[in-house]
This record gives sequence, structure tokens and C-alpha cells, in this order.
Amino acid sequence: MLFRSNVPLASFQAVQHIVADLATHVDAALAAAGTGLGDAARGRPIGFAAAVAPYVAGRAYLRAVTDGAQLHGGIGVSQDYPLHRFFQRAQAGRLRLGPADEQLERIAATLPGA
Repeated sequence: MLFRSNVPLASFQAVQHIVADLATHVDAALAAAGTGLGDAARGRPIGFAAAVAPYVAGRAYLRAVTDGAQLHGGIGVSQDYPLHRFFQRAQAGRLRLGPADEQLERIAATLPGA
């Protein structure tokens, strides 16, 4: 028997938690990017915010895409669905930004006493 329900997907608590986590990651990425861009606009040298922004934003983007695919029943892995292009962009961004350990080393280099 096929289960049919008129209950919205967003009414499930597990889905709400995933979306809330994603919102937190995206907000952190926006804050880091905004601070880094603000420092650059003021002519300040590349500091902690500018170093941490690519790391935080890259992780938030990849997490949003993978969780989005999971929330849509894995349909995002199909090339017929637009989510697939976002997944490819997230993976390409990871390659452009470099491995996570190199990003963390750049962050550590901006800390005082490093």
C-alpha cells in the first residue's frame, strides 16, 4: 500500500533541525565574507576574517547542497535536476580553494604569535 499524506515536509521536526543547521552555516559564511570584504575595502591587510571566509563558505555551500539533495530524496544527484549543477559548483569550489588543511594553515598564519 502506498502511503500518501497531506502533511507538509517542513512540519517534521527532523527536517526543521536540518534546515536550522543550514541557516546557521550560511549565516556564519555571510558574516565571515562580509567582514573579510569590509577589511579589504578599508585597505586593511588580509586578516583572520578574510582567511576564514573561504573555509566557512565552502563548507556551508557543500553542506547546503548535500543536505538539500537528501531532503529531496536524493533527486539532486540526477543530472536532470538543477541541484546537480550546484553540487558540481560546490565541488569545483573546493578544488579552487584547496584542501581543508591548507585553508586551516592560512587561517592559523593570521593568528597572533603564529
